[in-house]
Amino acid sequence: MDVINRSLAIVTPKQPFLDWTKRDDEDDLADGVFEELHEDPHTFLLPDYEDEQEQHRVLMHFWPMIFESMLDGWLRDPSGWPVNRDFAMFEAWFDVRTCSIVEDLYSDEPIRHE
Repeated sequence: MDVINRSLAIVTPKQPFLDWTKRDDEDDLADGVFEELHEDPHTFLLPDYEDEQEQHRVLMHFWPMIFESMLDGWLRDPSGWPVNRDFAMFEAWFDVRTCSIVEDLYSDEPIRHE
């Protein structure tokens, strides 16, 4: 068991994200996806951090990529994404929980990037 040099962000959507997904949801899939994302939220490996100030810097650097990843999971075409995204919108649309200690219990198998 090895502690790796990464932190973890667990991202769960909030109601404004659901509202956005429903605007063009002709197949009524949004509610189901929203529930799935609550049961099995997206996780992101981020650089490790030592304290709260560094944690904030890491999140401030990576929130745009996390936001885009979450939007892309619903709508592949970026032209349909909200244009004026900012950190306040990110906080309104997603609950983010970070963890500073990530242990690799499967360390005999290298991590693959796909």
